[in-house]
Amino acid sequence: MKPGDVVIMDHPEGYATITGGGGTFVGWVPNGIKGLIYLLTPDAGSAVVQFDGRLLATVPVGHLRLVRNASQPAA
Repeated sequence: MKPGDVVIMDHPEGYATITGGGGTFVGWVPNGIKGLIYLLTPDAGSAVVQFDGRLLATVPVGHLRLVRNASQPAA
């Protein structure tokens, strides 16, 4: 996966819990919600994703399913 890829949340528990600074609860990202990868962490283990055009979250790439590669034209 790389920046510009379109992904769908595919967490094994059905949703990912998003926390902020100090572990403060921010929200949940349910499976099936679409997002756009903005960048990868240096180890490429996590991606910063904007979900549904509203929520920006860092998510392990193992919890994301690729929908469209950045180099593919939009349908």
